[in-house]
Amino acid sequence: MSEQTSGNLQLSQGYEVLAPKSGKAYPVPCQEWRFLKGKLESVSVPPWILPAASFTFLGAALATFITIVLDGVAPGKSGIGPVIAWAVVATTGLVGLSCLLLAIKQQQFQRTQVSDVIRQMEIIEQRFE
Repeated sequence: MSEQTSGNLQLSQGYEVLAPKSGKAYPVPCQEWRFLKGKLESVSVPPWILPAASFTFLGAALATFITIVLDGVAPGKSGIGPVIAWAVVATTGLVGLSCLLLAIKQQQFQRTQVSDVIRQMEIIEQRFE
């Protein structure tokens, strides 16, 4: 079924398996290896909850700010209406910006993980050179 030729293993399916430096290994055809590597390079798991939340909060802050600027906030009996409106603008704006920054960091972290796997695959490739 298989025979030993010049340090490489010849399989009956026509694949020549390169001999690794040491240890046990699974024979994977180079075409499948390149396919897996290509799939990993195209992996992207965009976070959708944090960007959606950030734009919702930023939209609420912008809408409240426009209302304040257009003098749509009535002071009321206690005169605290504009203060509450500015508090809403500040709170929703800060929460929206925080969510947006977290979404950017999360996306960078996920990209780093995929690149680490690709780098490990390249290290494995170097064993067979």
